[in-house]
Amino acid sequence: MFENPKVFRNYIMVVLFACILSGMLSYQYQKLWGVFQGCAWDGAFAWAMRSMLTAYVMTPIAMFFSMHMIRNDFTSVNVIRYKNRRKLWNKQCLELYGIALITIALDMIISFIVAYVYNGVWWNFSSTNSLFFWATGIMDVHFYIPIKILLVLFINSGEVYVVLIGGLLIYWLFNSKIITMLATLLFCFCENRYLHVLFTKSGWGDYYNELVDSKLYVSSLLRIIIGILIIMLISFFITGRKDFINGDKAEQ
Repeated sequence: MFENPKVFRNYIMVVLFACILSGMLSYQYQKLWGVFQGCAWDGAFAWAMRSMLTAYVMTPIAMFFSMHMIRNDFTSVNVIRYKNRRKLWNKQCLELYGIALITIALDMIISFIVAYVYNGVWWNFSSTNSLFFWATGIMDVHFYIPIKILLVLFINSGEVYVVLIGGLLIYWLFNSKIITMLATLLFCFCENRYLHVLFTKSGWGDYYNELVDSKLYVSSLLRIIIGILIIMLISFFITGRKDFINGDKAEQ
């Protein structure tokens, strides 16, 4: 993942810029509504997980970086090294999950900081003036924050991961970064606007309802698992073809 430090640094800078800009827009949206007081945790749980941010910004950025990361995987040296298509596919899938995880983790951390800078409040979930109460109608918070952080991180990185390995599948089929990026952008647009299979959180309440309603996050996890299984099943037909022989698919 870190074979090209310059590309990775650029990726981090773009993600940071996108998170800060999104945080500023979220705060303006909060002011526009004017019915609740935000806090730092709103940044991590709500601002960072906006479906438009995830679909239109974070996922395409992650896909673009992924294309740079795997660009040397099909050189003659790596073809000789791996030989087996399945091993190469598995290696790339593992690296792509690392990218998805880093992307969402950075998104949550930066959005947490930006939300605190703008609101000056760490925590207000027990207040009737909070976004959490406004979205859920709940004041008495019983959930354990570290567990919920991991849950949000896992679900949202999983959503991004499904798109990334879907893009990887397209790259294996067409061997074209341009087609892969266009397909990713098209899917993200259609998914966020029409399909709502992965990026399902469209309103402020959806972000917190997923935290307090086990049915919602179980449903999200099931959609992610089904998406991964479908892509992996298709990948077996692609990677199950003959292994690399004499530089098959290698870039000379």
